[in-house]
Amino acid sequence: LSRTSLLPSRRPAARRPSCASPASPPPAPSMAASNNYLERLTCMLPYFLPLLDALTFGRYLFARVPAIATAFSPLFPVLQVYRGVPFLAFGVFLALYLLVARNQNLPRALRFNTQQAITLDIALVLPQLFEGFFRTNPAIGEPVSNAVFYAIVAAVGYAWVKLAQGQQPDEIPVISQASQAQIGPF
Repeated sequence: LSRTSLLPSRRPAARRPSCASPASPPPAPSMAASNNYLERLTCMLPYFLPLLDALTFGRYLFARVPAIATAFSPLFPVLQVYRGVPFLAFGVFLALYLLVARNQNLPRALRFNTQQAITLDIALVLPQLFEGFFRTNPAIGEPVSNAVFYAIVAAVGYAWVKLAQGQQPDEIPVISQASQAQIGPF
């Protein structure tokens, strides 16, 4: 054996094919290449939909910790209009879904974030079905309502921070995968 045959070769390693299954969606592109702050801000706006719907689940927490209620107080007038006008919430939901999430002419990042916000809002349907039961049984209702509120606020906060950093918020368990599947690779 020659001495040069024991040294590692300087040739670049050949690319190995990906082991990802063909059914798995491609990873979401990073928004870091884009310095378009207006696009980032527009991607943040749809997350107000699940946040407004989750505010009703924070009522126990707001009563116990008034400082948290103060932090969310700018949204309370918007919530009154949002809940007060008949079918406004449904109209906003449909408009976001049909005019933004399904519009192939809009940037993928905006469509993905809108779909993810819609999926978060759909996830609130189950707790909303049992909301009457929660109100009559505060021993069960308070911890469940608080958990729902924390989960939505955490998901929306995560999305806003990632978007502010210029990254796609695509790591919310189940929700992100469902949104990716709805939007597709393009």
